[in-house]
Amino acid sequence: MRHGPGAFIGSDGSIYEGYWKCDKMSGIGRKIFKDGSVYEGTWVSGIQNGKGKYSLQNGDTYEGNFLDG
Repeated sequence: MRHGPGAFIGSDGSIYEGYWKCDKMSGIGRKIFKDGSVYEGTWVSGIQNGKGKYSLQNGDTYEGNFLDG
């Protein structure tokens, strides 16, 4: 079971670097999705929750609060 800091490369090519708790992304982390978009911020039980920044490949960015992804 993943717990603490670490990195993970998904079968779809996505990359997560950050903290894990009970095998789920939890705490501060950064995920690069397969489409090239990036989320940096807080995760709770594998879902974006709390303060974060989401950037698309075209340069559009949202920075603020996330609730349940």
